[in-house]
Amino acid sequence: MVNEAIVSPYPDDPDPYNDRASAAVHAPGIDRCVDLSIAQSSFMLAEPFCANSTRVLMTLSVTNFGPDPARQVRVDVADAPDVVPGLVFDDPLCTVSGTTTCILAELAAGESVLLSLRSQQFRNSDGREVTVTATVTSPDPETGLGDGQSIQSWYVPAFGDCTYDLGSSGGSSCFIATAAYGSPLHPHVASLRRFRDRHLLTHAAGRRLVDLYYRYSPPAADFIAERPALRAVVRTMLWPVVFLVESPLLAVVSICVFAAGWWGAVRVRRIRRAVGWRMVQRHAARPFGRCLPDGTERGR
Repeated sequence: MVNEAIVSPYPDDPDPYNDRASAAVHAPGIDRCVDLSIAQSSFMLAEPFCANSTRVLMTLSVTNFGPDPARQVRVDVADAPDVVPGLVFDDPLCTVSGTTTCILAELAAGESVLLSLRSQQFRNSDGREVTVTATVTSPDPETGLGDGQSIQSWYVPAFGDCTYDLGSSGGSSCFIATAAYGSPLHPHVASLRRFRDRHLLTHAAGRRLVDLYYRYSPPAADFIAERPALRAVVRTMLWPVVFLVESPLLAVVSICVFAAGWWGAVRVRRIRRAVGWRMVQRHAARPFGRCLPDGTERGR
């Protein structure tokens, strides 16, 4: 029997894997209970993008939510259709690596690990989707079933013509974001790339927007890359976009606070103007003059 306590997740929680705790009372003959979960964390093309061929880099997150350590944890991965050839584990945590199966000797209670996968070099002339299925199992008894498998579709863009290349600083394959930050490996460029892969390249309108950006960006990027002052200006202009991509919740809250402050300032200004105008009207209605002791009136 397992008792489990779970805390409701918070959007900005830096470590969502410690939001639950469990304790087990073992039945006779059962020395441990585990609860394994798997999720697909990332799926991206390796650098450089601008080439006739490239490879896919992928990461999986495996967590043991159970009260006891899990032994001989087996992680399997498969992709269909056969778009990404030779997608295998390439991680030192795996006792068996270089295949579609990774064996972890032990995964402690509450422990979470990231496992890396790498494909062979391949060409892709047409954008297409690939569905990756990842599963995690263990010979130890499971307390919770249903989250030991992850099925997710990823979009693999055409890259032989450099259409989706973020490029390197300088040269005809350079793009505005890379030119502004100086390197395709800059963290902000990586954030923009992840946003592109996960939210823009997954639908027709987003792919059209990416196509337009990559069509008209290189000439501007070449001009920006050679001028440090202009690069600083472009970084400042890109900051709201990067902020929205990296911290969407905080960005929305900031926008709401700014909008509320602006609206309040406008209201206060209007009220002050209205009060001032009424005071002017009140003074204008008073008689223009003052009474002398003898009852006559003298103008000011």
